[in-house]
Formats: sequence, structure tokens, C-alpha cells
Amino acid sequence: NNFNESEVYKFWDIFKQNNQLVEIRLIASDGRMGSGYFSDPKTMIDAVRPYVEDYSVYFTINSLQNDCSGKPQRDKIVLRARNTTNDGEIIGRDWVLLDLDSRRVSGVNATEEQLGFAKKKANEVYKFLRDNGFNEPVVICSGSGVHLYLRCALKNNEENNALIKRFTQAMSMLFSDDKVDIDEKVFNCGRISRVPGYYNRKGNKVDKERPQRLCEFVRVPSEIKVNEREYFVKIANMY
Repeated sequence: NNFNESEVYKFWDIFKQNNQLVEIRLIASDGRMGSGYFSDPKTMIDAVRPYVEDYSVYFTINSLQNDCSGKPQRDKIVLRARNTTNDGEIIGRDWVLLDLDSRRVSGVNATEEQLGFAKKKANEVYKFLRDNGFNEPVVICSGSGVHLYLRCALKNNEENNALIKRFTQAMSMLFSDDKVDIDEKVFNCGRISRVPGYYNRKGNKVDKERPQRLCEFVRVPSEIKVNEREYFVKIANMY
């Protein structure tokens, strides 16, 4: 199968409850791009289905303004769409993303060894967060690395944007090394990230050393709890 439908529905249940509007962004390894806005999982799955062999599938991790539903790519994928989500179209932050990626040449997938380094580092980060009072994050294998999602409830304003930027920088300062990098660029509130259930279509399809892997859930807490702002402040102040 070229994607895992049940995993995509699980993604929807966890990240976009009550059929919240989301932008789905498609990005091919050669830079081609597509976009669509959806508030129903089946419509989204059907619209994305023709593209899954060649495109990686991403989603906007935070809440969108309802006006975005009026864009031309509503309930369908439009290739080379002119208007995709920008930071100003986000109502508020629902999630803070920590993106742990194995260090390697740009545009290729990780080897098993490189992915193993990212998983080991993710365990260290997970323990650090829990030791510092954070609730359990949602953990996802992105294909070549690990994504940790911390639930939050923050307004989209300059103060919070600066806070999450510093928080991400602090985590990178504490944990990035010569094998694994915590990406400092993923703090913006219009951030897109990989949709679980779809393959990471970076690199080439025939390289057995660096395969195109499925993005999939590793760990989901039984109850996803909001992390208070003070915990992000505490870590950000270490930077």
C-alpha cells in the first residue's frame, strides 16, 4: 500500500479534532508544490490519493482563521497554488514542534544507523521534558528523524513567537550534536509538518540504504494535556 489510511485518520483525530480547518501541503523532491484546505478527513484523503507516490504530505500544525476556507483550493489539491498559509493567518498556537533530524547530506533519506541516532536522542529529549514538568508529548517518526509535539494554548502574538523561538533554540543548544540536529527554524506559528500515514518522498525510491519510510506515530499519550506557558519560559531562559 502506498499510504496507511488508518494512520491518517488517527492523525486527524489527534491534531484536528471536531473537523478543524487545515491546510494540506504537498511537496515533491524536485520542489513541485500543491495545496488544499480541508475540514473533513475523507475529502482530504481522496484529494491527496493521486499524489502520494511523488509528494510528501504536510499539514499546518496550528489553528487557521476561518477566512482561509474561502481560498480557491478548498476541498481539493491545487498544484502551484499562489496562496498558502502565512503566519498572520494563524489564530493561535495549539502545538510546539521539536524536529530531531539526523545530520546528513541535504535531499536524501537517513540510513538505519542515522535514524537510530535520532531515536536515541529523542529518548533523551523526552526524559528531559518530563523531568522539567512537561506533559507527555506526541511522538512521531518522520521517516528520517523524530518529531515531538507539545500541546499548548498560546495566542499568536510577537511575545509568544519570541518565546517559542527561544525555547527551540534552547533545546537545540542543549541537545544538538554532530549526529542529530534539533531544527531551530520550526518555531513559526504557520509551520507545516509531516502527516503520519504517508511516505517521506525525499531522495530516490530505489536506494535500499536510504529508503523512503512511512511517517508514523510512535507514542500517543492516553490523555493529551496542555502545557502551561511557564514551562516553555523556564527552558527558553536557559538560552
